[in-house]
Amino acid sequence: RERVIRELASRGSSAIVASAQTLDSSSIRAQQNAIWTLCRIPGEDARAAIRRALWSQQPQVFRTACHAASIHRDASAVTAILTDLAKRTPAERRAAFEALGRCGDPSTVTSLLAIADALAAQSPPVDRIEQHSLIYALYELGAPAASREAAIAAITPGLTSPQPFVRTSAAIALDQLGVDRLLDDAVITWLASDETTTRQTAEWIVSHRGSRGARLASVAESSVSQALAQGSKLPAWIASTIDRA
Repeated sequence: RERVIRELASRGSSAIVASAQTLDSSSIRAQQNAIWTLCRIPGEDARAAIRRALWSQQPQVFRTACHAASIHRDASAVTAILTDLAKRTPAERRAAFEALGRCGDPSTVTSLLAIADALAAQSPPVDRIEQHSLIYALYELGAPAASREAAIAAITPGLTSPQPFVRTSAAIALDQLGVDRLLDDAVITWLASDETTTRQTAEWIVSHRGSRGARLASVAESSVSQALAQGSKLPAWIASTIDRA
């Protein structure tokens, strides 16, 4: 298989038409092989053929096309990847998030948060692996210096989402991008949240950042007093801060 793909790709543009036609095959494996062949051929014609495969309703074909688009950081593939993404399988979405983090720009963030909002309403809930893929896509969109400011501005509204999945994903992405104001703007207030995921996310962010701000000190004092009164354990973020002291 690998030898055949390599041989076809070596023919360059002359192999594009045949490979593109193979995308209409009833064989999923044949379609995947055609995508990998096209992936090895330089030029817009090959990229355009791969983008056509992104509209496939076959999960394996869609995932393969996402991987190929990701390799080439094909910005023109973003629209096709995003279309009806919330309705695809978790495996497809993971591949899509990877591609979007590499192919997209800060404007893609808004679409990702909208998809996260749609996923939060679905059952069963999104697993941690898929959430990690989403968070890493948000991080990648904000990592380059040229796009950092715009991406951070686009991610920040996610902190006020009513959906815990959305706001914690946004918070972790911003934390990994080094946005220190998180601790004052949102996360400190989450330490007293009744929603478990939100509170645990806040505890994790605060514990590994180790801020000593006045607002954090006030929350810590209240939390310690409550733990002592109830005879319960100290919150994880306070215990880890004491351990580091």
